[in-house]
Amino acid sequence: MVLQSAMGFDPQNLNWKVRVQQAKESGEIKLDPSIIKDHLGSSMYTDHIQFVKGLHQLTRSDRTVMTLMFVIEFFSPDRANLENTDSVKQTHDKFKRWLQQYLESTMPVVEAERLYPELLKKFLEVKSIGEASAKLASNLDISKLKPLLIEVFNLKK
Repeated sequence: MVLQSAMGFDPQNLNWKVRVQQAKESGEIKLDPSIIKDHLGSSMYTDHIQFVKGLHQLTRSDRTVMTLMFVIEFFSPDRANLENTDSVKQTHDKFKRWLQQYLESTMPVVEAERLYPELLKKFLEVKSIGEASAKLASNLDISKLKPLLIEVFNLKK
C-alpha cells in the first residue's frame, strides 16, 4: 500500500491522483494527503509524505523503478504464513536483479551502483510505515470516512 501510494503521488502538487471507475463514470480525482493527518495523525502524515517525496526524488519519478520496487515488495519472502518460501525468494531475487539491470541500462553504472542500495534501504521504510499505518488503521472508525476513501484505501467495513 505504501509503495502503491507513492506511485500515484504527484510530488509537485502534493496530492494523489486516483483513478475512479464507477458504473456510469470513470476519471481521475485528486486526493489531498491531509486525510492521513485527519484520520491517522500528523506523525503518520509527515512520515508518509517524506517517504513518497523522497522516493520520487530518488527515482526521479521513474515509473518503471517504482513498479519494480512494488513487485519486489510484493514477492517479499519474509511474510507471515507464506508457503513455498523458496519459490517466492527466487522470484524476489529475480526482480531485484531486474531493478539493478534496469538502473544500469538507464544511467551511468557508477550512479546505478550508488542508487541501487539506496533503493533497497527504502524497503525498510516501507515496512516501518506500513506497520505503523496498519496499527493506526486498525483503530480507525471507518464509518466516519467517505465511501471513496474506503474504496481507495481498500478498507473493510
